Amino acid sequence: MDERRRQWRAQVLLALVGASFLAVALSLFSMQVLQYRHFEELARRNRQDQYRVPAPRGIVADRSGEELAENVYQARITYPRRLLAGADSTIARFASLLELDPATLEQRIAASNEPDRVTLVRRATPEQVAVVEEHRLVLPQVQVTVGPRRSYPFGSLAAHLLGYLGEVRREETESDSHYRPGDMIGRLGIESAAERLLRGSHGKRGVEVNAAGHIVGDVAALTVPPLGGSRLFLTTDYRLQARVEELLRGKVGACVVMEVRTGDLLAVASSPTYDPNEFVAGISSDRMKEILEDPDKRMFNRAFRGAYPPGSPFKIITAAAALERNRVRPTTRFQPCTGKYRFGDRDFHCWDLNGHGSLDLEGAIIQSCDVYFYQLIQELTVDELADTARRFGLGRSTDVEFFSDASGLVPDSAWYDKAFGRRRWTAGVKLNLAIGQGELLATPLQMARTLAAVGGDGYLYRPHTCLVTESAYGNRDVRRVVRSQEPICSERVRRFLKRALRGVVAEERGTGGLARVAGVEISGKTGTAENSSGEDHAWFVAYAPSEDPDVAVALIVEKAGHGGAVAAPLVREVLDAYFHLKRGEPIPALGESR
Repeated sequence: MDERRRQWRAQVLLALVGASFLAVALSLFSMQVLQYRHFEELARRNRQDQYRVPAPRGIVADRSGEELAENVYQARITYPRRLLAGADSTIARFASLLELDPATLEQRIAASNEPDRVTLVRRATPEQVAVVEEHRLVLPQVQVTVGPRRSYPFGSLAAHLLGYLGEVRREETESDSHYRPGDMIGRLGIESAAERLLRGSHGKRGVEVNAAGHIVGDVAALTVPPLGGSRLFLTTDYRLQARVEELLRGKVGACVVMEVRTGDLLAVASSPTYDPNEFVAGISSDRMKEILEDPDKRMFNRAFRGAYPPGSPFKIITAAAALERNRVRPTTRFQPCTGKYRFGDRDFHCWDLNGHGSLDLEGAIIQSCDVYFYQLIQELTVDELADTARRFGLGRSTDVEFFSDASGLVPDSAWYDKAFGRRRWTAGVKLNLAIGQGELLATPLQMARTLAAVGGDGYLYRPHTCLVTESAYGNRDVRRVVRSQEPICSERVRRFLKRALRGVVAEERGTGGLARVAGVEISGKTGTAENSSGEDHAWFVAYAPSEDPDVAVALIVEKAGHGGAVAAPLVREVLDAYFHLKRGEPIPALGESR
């Protein structure tokens, strides 16, 4: 009985051993045959890794190819976030070797929201890179990568056109998988408006690592090269842009230079300005607050967004409204100007308190006589004037490419009814409107486009900021010239306006004599716009050459006084620089050409 029991136990034990060996064999078979691919993938993942390679941002250049926004390459030192939670002494060793303050480094790590690799040093110096490379064995998983960083080689030049980059916000990373925390994104100007064109497509780098976590080579099968962003050629000429900004330095104002036949913006300047490099390098909250609270609003694009009373340049529109409706003729004369005009129980003064005497319409434009236009506006209704102003491009957006510009304001009877109540405003508002004052508002961009239409073919052109877009594949998209369906006025009226505007600069009694350029006939209009918060704004708008113009200019200097004395000489310098460039000549130093 005992012998049988021993035999039975031996058989059971043998069966169990056999079953165990069978299980092991089956397991090995499963691992080595059935699940071979799975375990091979796990092994591969243990020795291979993949990193994102940021795409180089597209270059922004002027019309000649001079780079205004480019990429420079900087070294960055990173460390895997997954290793930070463990008892890892690498960070302390890293801080010691690079002589970094451990507390500051810990704060930087704590503040980082980068999901994969935390940036330890964003802009590493060559010396810091050398230290990391020399101590690879004691700094496992510390990685040096080289990537593009935005740079603006001309500093503040064309800043309001270019805009700047800022760090991506959390909600932007959540709504667009292209971005990760720590990435940069366009915040203003072309950088923002053309973000999807400029940002490109990120690539991937596949690497093989050893047991210590050091990269020992690349894995081609896991590597995808990045695709750079599109290259943008602006309509701007950087040399002309630089001269315009030089003229506005130390002033508060704006200038727009537009090509008459295309709408291309050759220069767009707003003063004061800012340096977009300051944002790319990382701006402190205190510095950002200082910039945003600047009373001169240096971030504000006055050229596109600044809405001002147009002043006397609006007399062009008042004259056109009356001539188009045959309410007056070019030879029409009213009561002579004595320096003031009595309307109701109030005196409305002319800018020349001594008076201009008896003038016809052309003389009134040339000498900018307010009293003549106080009388002329009696022949028109508010709505008729508003209708003409809108035909000339005021009171609505110019639809400028890539930007949102201010529409300004052209009030009509419905606007006054809403603002003051039905029948609670009088015909007296027309007197201010006639000379570009009152509630009227226009931007420098609108005024440049209006002058281009008057001097050109009579049509309004869409303003362009980008001449050519060139993709990473070499595809080129050239801007398309777009003009209004209807002219601003009849050819008869436009011929008269051109004759009068030529006289503003050419004739001895014209208010724009200081805009004369040697060898080129200039047409223009001065303006001195009243300002409720201080001294008058100085305007000058022009096109040149007078007969067949190439270019139109609108320039305003805030709180500067008379347009003929302040703005006209500045426009002279702008036009002089333009024609030097057109002739293939260098721009002379300020004042040398006269």
